[in-house]
Amino acid sequence: DIIADEEINRSYTRTQLQELGISINELEPDELIRIMEIMERHPELSPKDLSAYLFSVKYGGILISGDGALRTFAEAHQITCHGTLWLLDHLVNRRLLVPPEGANALKRMLKGKRWLPRAECEMRIQVWRRRLR
Repeated sequence: DIIADEEINRSYTRTQLQELGISINELEPDELIRIMEIMERHPELSPKDLSAYLFSVKYGGILISGDGALRTFAEAHQITCHGTLWLLDHLVNRRLLVPPEGANALKRMLKGKRWLPRAECEMRIQVWRRRLR
């Protein structure tokens, strides 16, 4: 809920997210306590970082993050981590996102405050813009 409130809810309502098949999971009180305990030993990690980590643990999921400290911490605890480019590649390769839409999404990310490896992004944008499906 920490992540949803700060990031997603600027653009979508909870109802719209549910219609897209996205569920908002809330942290339990004991999970909030766990976040505070971990932060005492790892001040480089934020509550948002640790909520994403805990959901990956709880649901056995992959952690998608470009944050180096979070990825190092998660991988040390046997959590599979990938970044934004991996996610976009996965969505395009599985045909969940058509290549031109993937290119447009990546272009928008580059214009925003995201740090992504520009050369790798430009290569994907060129390839994906040429592919119709």
